[in-house]
Amino acid sequence: METTCKTDEKRSRIVNVTANTCVRDLGQYVESFILAAAPGTDLSGVRPEDCTFENTAKHPAAGHESFGAWKTEAAGPVLTVSVDPFLYNDTYQGSIVIEGETISLSKADVDDMRVSVVDDFQPVTTENGLAYRLLVPESDGPLPLIVTFHGNGERGTDNYGQMVHNRLTTKWGEPESQARYKCVVLGPQSNNSWSDEELKDIRGIIDRLIEEKIVDPARVYAYGMAAFQATIRFAAMNADLLAGVVSMIYWKKYTPDLTPLAQLPIWMVIAENDPTGESGVVKEAYQYLKEELHNEKMKCIIYSDEEMASYGLYGGQLHWCWIPTLNNKEISDWLFAQKKE
Repeated sequence: METTCKTDEKRSRIVNVTANTCVRDLGQYVESFILAAAPGTDLSGVRPEDCTFENTAKHPAAGHESFGAWKTEAAGPVLTVSVDPFLYNDTYQGSIVIEGETISLSKADVDDMRVSVVDDFQPVTTENGLAYRLLVPESDGPLPLIVTFHGNGERGTDNYGQMVHNRLTTKWGEPESQARYKCVVLGPQSNNSWSDEELKDIRGIIDRLIEEKIVDPARVYAYGMAAFQATIRFAAMNADLLAGVVSMIYWKKYTPDLTPLAQLPIWMVIAENDPTGESGVVKEAYQYLKEELHNEKMKCIIYSDEEMASYGLYGGQLHWCWIPTLNNKEISDWLFAQKKE
C-alpha cells in the first residue's frame, strides 16, 4: 500500500480515504474509493448520484471523461464508491455529499493508495543506491527471470514511477501473465540515465538471484525501451547471461559495440512513424545484426499507423510502441521459448 497526503480540510464524518488503483496500458487508473467513517456511522444512504467527478481523463490525449460513480456499497461505517476508471492524476476533482457535508475525493485528499499487482512487488534498494522492485512467485525450483528497462519519463529514486506509468513491468506480474509465463520479475529504476554503474548493479542482482537458486540461469530475459539504449547496452554487456531480448525503439547515438550480440535472440520493435524518427535506425541495426554479424535469431516489427491507431495512439503517441508490444502474445511466447544452451 502506498501512503499519500490528504489536505488539512476538516472531515467530520470521514476519517480515512483509500484509493484502489491499477496499472493499465496508458498508466495508473483509479477504480474505487473506500471511505472509513467513525464507528457507529451509517453510510448506507449514500448513492452514486451523491458523488461528483470532473476532469477525469480516460486517455492522456482524449477528450472523453469517466461518467463517474456507478455503484456505492456500505458495510457499517465503511463505504466503497466504484467509478468508471480514470487516470489517477492531480487534475481530477472528486467529491461526495454525505448528510449535507461535501467530502473531497481529489488525489490530495487520499490517505492511502493501493495499486493492484504493484503491491505484490517488494521494493528494494542496493548498497549503491539503485532502487528496484522484485516479484518472486512461489516455486519448487528456479524460475525464468525478466528484467525490464524503463524509458526516460520513469527515471527517479521513488521506486514507484517505473511501476505505474505503464505496464512494462507490471504486465509480467499480472495473474494472466504469471499463469502463462511464471517468472521472477525485476523492475529497476534508473536515476542516472542508465549509467554503466547501474547496469552493473543490475547484473549483480541477477547473479545473486541465480546463486540463491531463485532464477534459472538458462532463462534470463531483457525487455525494455530506448532510454539511453539501456536494453541493448545491457545485452551487449551481458551476452553471456541473456537467453533473449526484446528491444523497443532504438537511438543510434547510444549504440554500443553490437558484436557481442551476433548469436543472441533479439526482437526489435518500433512504430514506422515514431516522432523520434528512429524507425530507419531500427531497420539499419536489424540489417547490420542479421547480414553483417549473421545473427539468424533476429526478428523485427515495424508497426503501421493503423496498428498504432487500433490502440488509440496517434501523433506523438506513435512513440508508444510498448503498448502493442506488451499486448502481442507472439512476442511474449517467442521470448519465453528462448533458452540458453
